[in-house]
Amino acid sequence: MNVIPNIVVIPLKGDLDVTTVASASALIDSFLYREYPRMILNLADVSFIDSSGMGLLWSTMRRIRAHQGIISMINVQPQVLAILRRARMLDFIPLRNSDAFCQKDMFQPHALPLWQRVIQIDPKHLCTTRSRIQEELSQLAFSSDELFDLMLAIGEAMGNAVDHTDGSCSLVRISAYSDRAIVDITDCGEGYEITCVEDLPKVDEGAMRGRGIHLMSLLVDGLSIGKRLGHSGTRVHIVKFISAARA
Repeated sequence: MNVIPNIVVIPLKGDLDVTTVASASALIDSFLYREYPRMILNLADVSFIDSSGMGLLWSTMRRIRAHQGIISMINVQPQVLAILRRARMLDFIPLRNSDAFCQKDMFQPHALPLWQRVIQIDPKHLCTTRSRIQEELSQLAFSSDELFDLMLAIGEAMGNAVDHTDGSCSLVRISAYSDRAIVDITDCGEGYEITCVEDLPKVDEGAMRGRGIHLMSLLVDGLSIGKRLGHSGTRVHIVKFISAARA
């Protein structure tokens, strides 16, 4: 069993059919409620899946999402992939590149970015700002899923910057590297700091607010939130790796 901070990778073995689904369900259940907000099912050793297996995947997806988590699959064999596609299961449980969940190389602090951009957030037209940011990030070799996740995280941070300040001095700084993007979102508010995302209070299922930081932590490879040094306001620091560059 591979456990990365906030992530559990569960290897499923053999066929997922009516005779094995109970044991597979018990294995998943043993990790489902252990505060791992991101669950990855490794299907490398699964060669067949029937309707019982589909039901297991569906129920697992619903339960982990009910706890504000994310589920995905890796290493799916071609014959199983064909079954999942026919059942439209990939519309609900995405297939990820397994390399994205390997141990990351240490970032060299002296490494210079390929390029940098600074974009001012327009508090009245966030959509326009997001489009500009996505246009810049599209120059990098992110997959469509990686870019989607990164833009969703940036959008959450931008929304917080505008929601908790007047947004007039909020900026997005993009630093592009060969294997990652580093994005800093800053504002001029009172300043907010958290030492550990996992220590945030749980959000009631019916609550309309309060899920943004949890969501960001699931979408990116690195997240820190703290007060700006020497200035008023908050700095959200996001790191997202490019899986194609690390293959």
